[in-house]
Amino acid sequence: MMRQLKCDVARVFAWSRNSGDSRWQLCQRMFWTCVFVTHAAYRSLRAIKCERLGSRVRYRGELCVVNNWANSEFADLILPDGTIAYQVPRDERKQLWTPAELWHRFSFGVTYYTGCHMCTDINKRLYPEAFDGEQHT
Repeated sequence: MMRQLKCDVARVFAWSRNSGDSRWQLCQRMFWTCVFVTHAAYRSLRAIKCERLGSRVRYRGELCVVNNWANSEFADLILPDGTIAYQVPRDERKQLWTPAELWHRFSFGVTYYTGCHMCTDINKRLYPEAFDGEQHT
């Protein structure tokens, strides 16, 4: 997770360098990067209670991996023999609460947010005129 987070933060600063930001804009970008990395950690801590893509669950006594539709009412699971169980109802699968599973959920949430949304959220703060027509939060 730390290596991916380092790459995502480096990408934010490469964006700043490539777009020709001033030093003041770079300082603002550093501030918003810290805010949004903290926001990602907060959101990930709240989302630990839900399974994520790649989470391990128990299904019919076997240890399976969530393959698709994580945290939905009907998820697809990869069984130990390599086959896929499609549309498994939530009441037939049981979440695991091991430290490794909790770490997986947390790190998945942080890397997903920083990899997919952080640059856009920072640019919305720095260049609101470029995002006219969208709702600002």
